[in-house]
Amino acid sequence: MRRALVILALVVAGAAAVRACAGPRPSVAASWLESGPSGYVAAARIRNAGGDGEIQVNFRLRERATGRTVPAQGTAEVHRGEEVEVRVPVPAPPGDWSLEAQSEYPPR
Repeated sequence: MRRALVILALVVAGAAAVRACAGPRPSVAASWLESGPSGYVAAARIRNAGGDGEIQVNFRLRERATGRTVPAQGTAEVHRGEEVEVRVPVPAPPGDWSLEAQSEYPPR
């Protein structure tokens, strides 16, 4: 019985150590598109429910009339429980654009 308790304690301690070393768990809380001097600026507010590390945010502008897409990427350093804003200039011509944003860890 005592041996089983020791093994259980070691398993729990190991699981806690792995969880503490886990990287970020980013999610997109909000995204928006702003007009800039040479195109647009894609922006997203990212919440991190995990640990520290570098994340990547993939943006895609989609022209509503034609379906044409313009991709962009940004990265950010995040810490446990932090919320950050990622902004990336996108050289797209004037148009009626929608914005998609997706966060990921680890960055590619």
